[in-house]
Amino acid sequence: MEYLEFKALGRVNLPVAGNRVLAFVTVGPTVAWELSCRSISTTIDGQLTRHGSGSTSCGGVDELELAELAFGLAWGVGLEAGMTGRLGLTVSTVYNRAVRDLHHFEDYSVELRTVTVRGGLVYRIG
Repeated sequence: MEYLEFKALGRVNLPVAGNRVLAFVTVGPTVAWELSCRSISTTIDGQLTRHGSGSTSCGGVDELELAELAFGLAWGVGLEAGMTGRLGLTVSTVYNRAVRDLHHFEDYSVELRTVTVRGGLVYRIG
């Protein structure tokens, strides 16, 4: 695991089939904290241009200094279907993109982007 990510997502429900099926949209801010960094290498025209490794950070290794905190914005969609009065199934996907590059070089940049696909059971309380 390279990053630990926290999301604070708001949700807007859109009834599709009465109270039995809901579509929903989520959006909100995220913050990701770098836990470790694996070896990174890039070849351009057959030559190795960057490489590095470390247990907690890639900072300072061959000029590759990545930001340890990444702030971003996440948004997604999903469906929730009720099976009984309190129990239901849900499936959703969330896309997250950092609001700034982790590092920027002359020809390319390092960006943090994630896609999460979730599925599960929903139990309504109250």
